[in-house]
Amino acid sequence: MLGWCKRRMSNASEGCASAVPVVADQDGSSSSSRAKRPRLARNATLEALHDVQMDLQLLDEQCADEQIRIQHRYDQTRRPHFVRRRKLINEISGFWKAALCGHAQQLVHPAETDALEFLKDIDLLDNLDDKGSFEVRASFIPNELFVESVLVKKVTFNESREEVIEAGKLSAKGAHGREVLAQVSSAPKSVLGWFLSSQATRPHDYEDLGDVLRRDLWQDPVPYFMAHQITRNASMPAQASHSRPAHDSMALDGANSCV
Repeated sequence: MLGWCKRRMSNASEGCASAVPVVADQDGSSSSSRAKRPRLARNATLEALHDVQMDLQLLDEQCADEQIRIQHRYDQTRRPHFVRRRKLINEISGFWKAALCGHAQQLVHPAETDALEFLKDIDLLDNLDDKGSFEVRASFIPNELFVESVLVKKVTFNESREEVIEAGKLSAKGAHGREVLAQVSSAPKSVLGWFLSSQATRPHDYEDLGDVLRRDLWQDPVPYFMAHQITRNASMPAQASHSRPAHDSMALDGANSCV
């Protein structure tokens, strides 16, 4: 995904000229009149500086809009390749769970590791419009935890670039499913928790699952799958690894719990 142009939101008030007030001497002496001219000049400079910053902000926003339009066009071109990649990924058991577990951001909550064994596929539809709206879809094989087989979250950006979130829904089949949902619903980092959350605000320096998917994980999940495989195999007993042929030391199976 192309990088976003910087967007600076001005904190300057409309009354920029009032930032440097003119204060007369108590005795009304000529010192106030001498100070008045440089202060007025300073106010005019601040007003001009404010105008320049507003022009730069407008250009930044226009740049971002143009980038999204270009990205949207290329996303349509890349879509057939993502479809072809999905077919290959689906041949690897537990691929997406392993890729999520292998990411450095520690995206997976401990309470959901069992549930993610049923995760079959993740699909991202990015830049659905010229504002950068997106949709993420997770598919599950039939399981004893949840009723739904597909979990969808859509994030739409309105004209003010505010997030409008349509969160996904999961219904528990039994006690275990309810326990998983209870623990991930309020967790700061959780795959299922992100899908189920309608919370738009987050710390300025925090990347949630949607950010990580769009910027990184969806673009190339293979290194994170491999990272999990390496970590998992390194944690196995030495005798178990010695008993297998060397070429089988990196079995294509990511369905085990995060290590």
